[in-house]
Amino acid sequence: MSYKLKQGTTIATLANLDYAPADGVIEGGQAYVIEESLIADSDEVLEDGPATMLYAGKSFEVVVTVMDYEDPDAEEAPVDEAAACEILIDYNGEGGLEWLAQELELI
Repeated sequence: MSYKLKQGTTIATLANLDYAPADGVIEGGQAYVIEESLIADSDEVLEDGPATMLYAGKSFEVVVTVMDYEDPDAEEAPVDEAAACEILIDYNGEGGLEWLAQELELI
């Protein structure tokens, strides 16, 4: 099954979808909390804002934050030539991001 994300009239295929649960680390005697996250590469250029995640006949309302665009004018070759941008996906529905990750069969 593939992961799709619809934003306006754009339908993107997502790759490298990864869920990371919240974690705590101690560095230099200081405690830090790393928030849970759901990230992916998109084959289409997306914008920050609302979108609909599509998977296995289900849809989930999410919020997308674009983290990185591939620059076609860059001297170095992109890491993933099929990726137009890397995104952070947030889900504010009941059950939170961990529930969404379970529904997407990531955990």
